[in-house]
Amino acid sequence: MDAFTSKSLLDLAIAHPYDGTQDIEPYQYQEGLVTVTLFVTVEKEGRLSLTVQNLQAASHFARILSLLALPKCQFVEKIERKGYLIHRYQFDLPNEPEEKVEETAVIQPPSPLKMKRHQQVAWREIDDNRCHICHRELTDPLSLKVKIGSVCRKNIEKAEGFDSSKWEDILQDELEELWTNHNTYEKRRQKKAEAESQERRKLIELMASRAKPRFHMSRTVNPVKKVESSHKKTPPVEARFSSSSITLPVAECIYCGKMTTNYWYYDGKTKTCKCRNCGTVNR
Repeated sequence: MDAFTSKSLLDLAIAHPYDGTQDIEPYQYQEGLVTVTLFVTVEKEGRLSLTVQNLQAASHFARILSLLALPKCQFVEKIERKGYLIHRYQFDLPNEPEEKVEETAVIQPPSPLKMKRHQQVAWREIDDNRCHICHRELTDPLSLKVKIGSVCRKNIEKAEGFDSSKWEDILQDELEELWTNHNTYEKRRQKKAEAESQERRKLIELMASRAKPRFHMSRTVNPVKKVESSHKKTPPVEARFSSSSITLPVAECIYCGKMTTNYWYYDGKTKTCKCRNCGTVNR
C-alpha cells in the first residue's frame, strides 16, 4: 500500500457512504495477509477494520495505520472469531475547505502568464552544468555557455528557424524564453502528472461502480406447460393396407403364435400382431 492507494480508499469511502446494504468487497483492500476494510457510514462516521488469519501478521497493523494516516484514528475493539483476529478503529473525516466551490462552477484554465511562470521554475532550479531543456549534463563549452546541449540546440534551430551562429551572441532574455518554451523535462513531468491523475480517476470510478448497491429484482415465473418427452411411446399402428397393394412385415400373432402378414393389428416395437383369423373368433 502507498499514499496513492490509501487516498483512493478514503475518497471512495467518502463519496459512497456504506449503509449496510451494499457489497462490502469494494471497500476492502488486501495488503499482504491483512484485509483492510475502510468505509464511512451515512452518519459521516469513519470505520476501519484490519483482519488477519495468521496472528503473526498482526505486526503489520502499525505500518498500515501509518500509511493510511487517518485523522484521529482510535482503537475500538479486538475480536477473535473462527481463527481470525480483527482490530476495529474509528476515525474522523478530513476537514472540508471553508469555501466550497459549487459543482456547477466552470473551472477556468490558468492564464498564460501563470503557466509561463510555472514553467520557468523547471529551469531556474537546474544546475548550470545541466541542459535547461532536457536536464542532461553538459560537457562542451558552448553548451555550458547557453545552458543548452547540442541535440536540443538542433531541435530548437529547426523549430525556431534560425542559424547555428546565433548561439554565439544570443541575449540572456532570448535564452530564458527558449528555456521556457522548449523545456521538454517540464512537459514530460506534466504529462506524467496528468497520466497519474487520469489513472487515479479511473481507479476511483471503478471502485465507485463496484460500491453501488446491487438490487436483485424478483422475477414472476409464468406457469409453463409441461413439455412432453421427445421419447414418447409410439402407439401401435393398425394395418390398413391389403397384401395386394403393399408388402407387410411378417409378425407373430399374440394369440395363435403363427407368423403371418395377414393381420389387423401390428406392433412394430415388439414385432407382434393380431391376425385376422383370431380376430374373427373374438379372442
